[in-house]
Amino acid sequence: MLLSDLIRRYRASAGLSQKELADETQLSLRTISALERGETLTTQPHTARQLADAFGLTGSARTEFLQAAFGPQAPALAAATRTLPSNVANFIGREADLATLRHTAAKVGRHGGAPQVCVIHGMPGTGKTAVALHFAHEVANRFPDGQLFVRLYGHASEQMAIDPDDALSALLLADGVAPTMIPESLDARSALWRDRLAGRKVLLLFDDAIDTKQVLPLLPGNADALVLITTRQRLSALLGAVSVDIGLLSHQDAVGMFARLADRPDVRPHDEPVADAVRLCGYLPIAIGLLAGYLQEHRTRTVADIVADMVASGDRLRRLAAEHVSVAAAFDLSYRNLPSGLQRFFRRLALHPGPDIDRHTAAVLDRTDPVSAGVQLDRLFDCHLIDEVDAGRYRFHDLIHEHAHGLAAADSKGERGEAERDLLAYYLYLARAAERHLARRTPTGVPAVLVTVPPQAPKLDARRKAIEWMDANYLRVHAAASYAAAYGYPAYTIAISAAMNGFLLHRGHWNQAVDLHRLAVETAEQIGDLHAAAGALVDMGQVQHMTRDVPGAVENLTRALTLNREIGDLLGEANALRRLGALRYATGDLRDGMANLEAALSLYVQIGDKRGEAETISNLGTIQYETGGCLAAAASQTRALNIFRALPSPEGEAHALCFLGEIHAATGRYADAIGSYESALELYRELGSVWHEAGALYYLGAALRAAGDFGSATTNLSRARQLYIDVGDLFDEAGVLNQMGILQTATGDYEQAAASLSRANDIYRDFDSRNGEAEVLNSMGELALAMGAPGEAYDYHARANAIAIDLGIQREEARATEGIGRCRPDQALISLRRAQEIYERLHSPNSARIAAILAAMEENPVQPVDVQPD
Repeated sequence: MLLSDLIRRYRASAGLSQKELADETQLSLRTISALERGETLTTQPHTARQLADAFGLTGSARTEFLQAAFGPQAPALAAATRTLPSNVANFIGREADLATLRHTAAKVGRHGGAPQVCVIHGMPGTGKTAVALHFAHEVANRFPDGQLFVRLYGHASEQMAIDPDDALSALLLADGVAPTMIPESLDARSALWRDRLAGRKVLLLFDDAIDTKQVLPLLPGNADALVLITTRQRLSALLGAVSVDIGLLSHQDAVGMFARLADRPDVRPHDEPVADAVRLCGYLPIAIGLLAGYLQEHRTRTVADIVADMVASGDRLRRLAAEHVSVAAAFDLSYRNLPSGLQRFFRRLALHPGPDIDRHTAAVLDRTDPVSAGVQLDRLFDCHLIDEVDAGRYRFHDLIHEHAHGLAAADSKGERGEAERDLLAYYLYLARAAERHLARRTPTGVPAVLVTVPPQAPKLDARRKAIEWMDANYLRVHAAASYAAAYGYPAYTIAISAAMNGFLLHRGHWNQAVDLHRLAVETAEQIGDLHAAAGALVDMGQVQHMTRDVPGAVENLTRALTLNREIGDLLGEANALRRLGALRYATGDLRDGMANLEAALSLYVQIGDKRGEAETISNLGTIQYETGGCLAAAASQTRALNIFRALPSPEGEAHALCFLGEIHAATGRYADAIGSYESALELYRELGSVWHEAGALYYLGAALRAAGDFGSATTNLSRARQLYIDVGDLFDEAGVLNQMGILQTATGDYEQAAASLSRANDIYRDFDSRNGEAEVLNSMGELALAMGAPGEAYDYHARANAIAIDLGIQREEARATEGIGRCRPDQALISLRRAQEIYERLHSPNSARIAAILAAMEENPVQPVDVQPD
């Protein structure tokens, strides 16, 4: 009888409507209707068993129904044996799993009236049966009343899973029950089975179970039995069972297994190609066995040859096969047991490019809600087709992912494209939502990719939520941008890159930002979008500045400036000019830096971009400060601060406060400087900007040192250095080391001061930062003089003075000139007068100190005066 006829007959007998049957089986109404109309002639094993359960079928009626449902699949013949299959040759490792099994076996006969049941589960190919057999042989002599083995065919290629009543019949026959004495019903067979095992010490091994319903009737009722169940399911409904999750092999066990199975003198566990081979096998025993077997048969080939072939082909699964055994076939058996809807869900997950996936993203791919997607993820997890790597986050084993991707490739291009666009739109929407809380610039050239609010998207309605979401997902968003570039969605690549800029800068992910922006530039150039290329070049140049790739930053910002002028984008031109100005200031080219910034400011004012205007005014203020214009610098930073507060822009406000603090410290107003830095530090911490927090701590430590609070200065400088190390900012770490060296000189820790300053000088020289080098040379001169080496000190200050005069850095010129005066009594009067003049122009408190010293020298020109710098 056809399956369609059977379903209609049994549904009518059960008094169920199609909708009620769909609800009972958790199948769709469309699936039930298609089965009854004969549009689908057969169904998946899992679906067939759900229907049989809903109809209450047992015995021959159930067998007939399942045979019709499975079509050409042959019914498996249940066979139980009173002896265990042969033990596994070359068994290796699994000590932790065996320890769990031994601990459980030791409890047999000791606890109540229940048997000890171990569920040995894992993904396809991990060697679950091998572990069960190895352990069963180890403990067999403890069970003198028998060891019975039955294969349940839960995941067989051309056979149906054994029904529990057939399995019980086979077990009873193997235990000596005459065929005529075996009851008809499942319950009666189960009762007879438990009765016969009562009081007997037996070991039962049920191999390849499909679900809890299949094995529950097979369990004995006595405490003297040990039951081992192997399965690809977790069987979480089997209460009281001990779970033994057979995972991947450790690296040591994997290379040992490979070398042992290859059985060749030129294949050793410690060989690098062997390590590469087991890595390509994903540390999966079935894959390792197949590849090692291939190597054993092909003795003219080396491990390195095979590894190179697998990498070049990009198709590992094709290589991992021999005769009727293959990794892909093992995976496919698990896949075929899934209901059709879960199969589609499995294929959709394969389209996700990131390292793992959560229920929100899975819901986007399958166009469902997060709750339903979470249920589906749990079902795949229970089947060992995905792993839960963190709470609510799931990941494929890489070989299963490769298999799933191959299955997804067979779907229609329209279906895949729909899922891919949904996913990219989801990530772009959330990246833009986060960027609204993190952005510090108005980008240009970003393609107008319109995305609606995905119903599955979490709400990022506060800065904290935006940072938390991006912290957890930035690698996935980056992967989505790379996927978009590879699979023909260039606008998404460029738009995601622009949207991630603020976050990556804030959190110190600079190398990743360079990679992402480079991808955006290349993508834009490939499609001929010069406007998008110019915008991405500005972002890339900014990050290269922060990573101190000065040549790369100059090249890309100059290219961006040229492109923006060619296409007439004034905002893009202003952005490029401002970044170039900041870069040139940082490398000591103050004149060109000032010119770039003034040109940028003019453009920002012309187009009415207040954010860009404030940022540029603040940048100009830093140059004014460096060149001695403290009053002008203070006015600029105050003006920028007011614009930032009016926007509002908390990050811009914090920057301006830091720069104002530096001016306060330079003019001796240490309390005001410390207050400004502490306010900025609070804002940076609220914003979650680690790199800027480090900068505020650095400035605060320097001010505290100048104010004489050495303990607090040490605390803040040490914390700043650690944060710079954490984000990989070697250049700014040098600034902290310089301040620590000055502090260590003041506290008499000369040895540590020398180490700090030497390291800072090396870093600045590596980055070709002449202004940084001038600062450290002055610090080294002060240290040398404190250690009683005036000649050495003079050399340091003279070198610092030459650099400072060349760059126009008056602060360091005054400091160097004062140091020369302290080292050379014959030049003291001239040098100190010059230093006093510069300090006075800078409105530095050092001016009054040096004036007092000069007055004392003029009154008593013979007596040397001890000149101590601030």
